[in-house]
Amino acid sequence: MPHLVNYCRNCGSEKTEKLFFFPHTFFWYGVNTDFFEKNIIPKYMDAVILFCNECGFMGLPVDDTLRDLLNVLYRSPDSVTGATLDKKSTYSIRLAQDFFGIFSKLLDGRMPEKILEVGCQQGYLLYELKKRGARRVVGVEPGSITPWVDDNGETLDVRHGFLSREIVRENDFDFVYSLNVLEHVEQPKEFLHIIYDSMKEGGMLLLAVPNELFSLQEGNLGMFMFQHLNYFIPESLKAMLRECGFTIKKVISARKEPIYILAEKTQTKDININFGHEKDKIRKLLVKYQEKLNDKLNIIHRALKKSKSKPLGFYGVAGCINIFSWLPVLFERPCAVFDSDSLTWGKSYGGIPCPVMSPQRLNEVTDVISVPFRLQEEIVSIIAEKEPSVNIHRLY
Repeated sequence: MPHLVNYCRNCGSEKTEKLFFFPHTFFWYGVNTDFFEKNIIPKYMDAVILFCNECGFMGLPVDDTLRDLLNVLYRSPDSVTGATLDKKSTYSIRLAQDFFGIFSKLLDGRMPEKILEVGCQQGYLLYELKKRGARRVVGVEPGSITPWVDDNGETLDVRHGFLSREIVRENDFDFVYSLNVLEHVEQPKEFLHIIYDSMKEGGMLLLAVPNELFSLQEGNLGMFMFQHLNYFIPESLKAMLRECGFTIKKVISARKEPIYILAEKTQTKDININFGHEKDKIRKLLVKYQEKLNDKLNIIHRALKKSKSKPLGFYGVAGCINIFSWLPVLFERPCAVFDSDSLTWGKSYGGIPCPVMSPQRLNEVTDVISVPFRLQEEIVSIIAEKEPSVNIHRLY
């Protein structure tokens, strides 16, 4: 039998509690392919989040089965995480604009000389940083990608594999950044130690991770996913960084955005952090979170009854997976899933019982659930504009 890690992956304590549990939850991998159909086994597992009463860390218990599934996913060219953004895509352009907006705000317009990105995909952002004046850029990426080629025909220095000292091999980066990666890492503190060792004294680290403070407060149905091994609120991330020798310089925390933290490498590690109040706060949030999810599922139940024989609509494919896992009755009734992204239309996604449809077909349903947590207002507006007669059921 595979060994299940129930101790805290942050501090090593065995004082953990299972404060979140839903059985039979689908392992989300995106679009159905023959590769995933064959290699993602099992496709359903129990959803569990452990809370550490010693340090306040929230994370999944990890076993060999989950490790194997994640390795299959991250190393596959068909995976959502492994799909590389193209500079011509609108999503890539928006991602770059968002990043450089945050970058300029946090670094006051300064351009570091030597930069490392952990989880860089092809290296598009590194390419942009080099164009804007960075002297040297290096990336680390586990996915099956082809590194970016710049305007001079030079291939960017993208090193294939998971972050390790052997891959980095340097210790004088003055700026390191990692966007939406730390939540995927089994040993987050060791990950930060490796980054710390790759930086020169006074170097800056920019981290972005999903901001689960608002997810916990409001009952975000899409918060849990097996790829996210760790869950952070601003205070817990700041505490972890301080323990690893970083001094917090700036923090951005907003409902619709990740947590952005800029931290400086120092010689002082704060191992005596008084985290008692925040630890109690996190525990209460996680306890209430399961209750709030059940409230959201009841909203969907009521909408299902209201729609009668008509298909019940859901808007936002990526956020639907837990809903269909935790409400198996939906597989017994016709459903329709809509999305704004034209690249999803007509495709089948793992764990979703029907192909994704264009919002132009909203007239085929009488009731639709607005699914995305951070885009709730935008999605409600889109639905109302496309099909004013449809009944919109808000989850948030």
